[in-house]
Amino acid sequence: MPKRGFQDFEQLKELKPLSPREARCAILKALLRKNSNRRITIHQLDAQLKEIFHPDVAVTPESIDHDLKEELQIPGQIRGYRLHVSRCPKGDAKTRKEKEDKWVAALEPVVAESIVERREKNAEIKLRLGEVLWHYLFDLQLTTDGGEIKYTRPNVLKFDRLRRKIAAVRAKSLIACAIDSGSSTGYAVEVLLRADAIPFRRKSSQTGVSLVRPSLITNSPSIASLVRHSIHAHEIALRIIGGDVRIERASMCGALSEISLDAWNLHSDISIIGTTGVRPDAGTYAFGCDDILESRIKSRMLEMGTLLRVLIFDSSKCMEPAGAQVFTSLDAGLVDLIVMDQPPEEDKERCHEVECLQLKAEAEGVGVLLAPPVAKAGPDKV
Repeated sequence: MPKRGFQDFEQLKELKPLSPREARCAILKALLRKNSNRRITIHQLDAQLKEIFHPDVAVTPESIDHDLKEELQIPGQIRGYRLHVSRCPKGDAKTRKEKEDKWVAALEPVVAESIVERREKNAEIKLRLGEVLWHYLFDLQLTTDGGEIKYTRPNVLKFDRLRRKIAAVRAKSLIACAIDSGSSTGYAVEVLLRADAIPFRRKSSQTGVSLVRPSLITNSPSIASLVRHSIHAHEIALRIIGGDVRIERASMCGALSEISLDAWNLHSDISIIGTTGVRPDAGTYAFGCDDILESRIKSRMLEMGTLLRVLIFDSSKCMEPAGAQVFTSLDAGLVDLIVMDQPPEEDKERCHEVECLQLKAEAEGVGVLLAPPVAKAGPDKV
């Protein structure tokens, strides 16, 4: 097999038999090396391919969008850039050929979504996940309207290990929760802060009613701010993991964070971790993010949980690649419970992905809490 390394377009001629898909990606990689801001028209891309292969090899906006989007997400490809296919501005189309060939492809640097942008995505669903989590663990009714919280629970007879872990959590009056930075985890804390009082009351089969006082360990300045400005600020013990602050992600991570964890030798009763994406991986499912430093801190915080380790994310993450940095997988033994939502029935593809993940999780002894879909407001609803 020929080597896939190259420096410019000319070397592509020596790399047969590259598939058309590989060649499209290769041409754009060469384009990136020359100038990351340079654009290439579909006609130019098509001409390059026909010179290498034969006249029947065609390039369309659809083929580029379909073939290359997946390529650009694979580790080792064009990391940090995404493919953008759009129409050429009128001012750029000076010749008749350019006017006919209006589509252009460009590589654009990927800018990480800020914590504000992530919080705005599926906000109602993420709030529902927080309500489900605390109700399952401590029977807390934390809905804003006081309504009943409905969700699908794991079969306790099938998940005896999970049942014992939940029982151990409920038996404690002081609960330390390690919660990483993220939108879903942030909403989980926001829901917890709805409690009328801290410590909160929980029904107990042994004592009738017991008081539970939670404490938080986090690497998130935004979560710390939520607690600081809540009515429970003086009742919840809060510990922040130090490190380098990522402003756009509202998180702390890096070498200083890991040194802090090593020095403090921190442990928690519960670890609640979010994920950027989920993907099938070698017969299991992997959970990851697009930043190696965040991945390392997520893994460390997950390992901190001595009683229960929870992953919380909305089902849209099942349609997003996990990113290059995987921090855990279902078969790693670091996940006890997954909290996610059931997609709407009309979203067949996402329903299928969630079902496959649930089946694999159950096979690995990991329980799944499924919150019901959030009903969309009708035209006559506000």
